[in-house]
Amino acid sequence: YPNPTQDILNIEVNATSVTNTVVKVSDIRGRIVKQIQARSEKGLNTMTVSLHEVPSGIYTVQVYQDNKLSFTDQVTKKD
Repeated sequence: YPNPTQDILNIEVNATSVTNTVVKVSDIRGRIVKQIQARSEKGLNTMTVSLHEVPSGIYTVQVYQDNKLSFTDQVTKKD
C-alpha cells in the first residue's frame, strides 16, 4: 500500500519465525528495477520501498522469505 503510489510503497510481511526477506520489483518485461533485502522478525513486519527513481508504469512486486516466493502482486506507479 498505497496502490497506486507516487513514491513510497509499504509491504507488510507476516513471518512465522525470523527470516531473510527479499522484495523484488520488476517492470513489465521482467527486469528487476528495485530490490531490497531485510531480516524479518517473527510477527508483522513493514518494509518500505522507494520507487522515486522508477518511471511511472505497472510493476510486479514479489516477496521471498528464505528464498521461497511468499507473495506476488502488481503496483501502479504514477507521477
